[in-house]
Amino acid sequence: MAHMTMIEAALGLRSDLNQAGRPKRKRMSPSDRLAKRVEALLGDPKAGSDFADLFETRSVFVHGRSIEGLVPSKDRTLARQLARRVTMALIDAAIWPAGQMARADYLNGLA
Repeated sequence: MAHMTMIEAALGLRSDLNQAGRPKRKRMSPSDRLAKRVEALLGDPKAGSDFADLFETRSVFVHGRSIEGLVPSKDRTLARQLARRVTMALIDAAIWPAGQMARADYLNGLA
């Protein structure tokens, strides 16, 4: 599930943890915000829902809640593919005018 950590590091901001400064209409959990950023960055609603599902699996695994067996290989493969797509999309964004923006501004513009 290290690929999920890569996506969190790439698309997450410290300010995502602080809801107080956000307008009520923009308040959402940090994991929901990350899912929205994945969806917006990739232009793929399924990618956002896949991220949300994988994030839940990652949370179960990391926080020691009951999980039957190992993380399924299809989930590990999907996490790897999603991380690859996010990385490529961020590289592409850095080449275009978005690359001139501050990181926080760009990410907050996604969600």
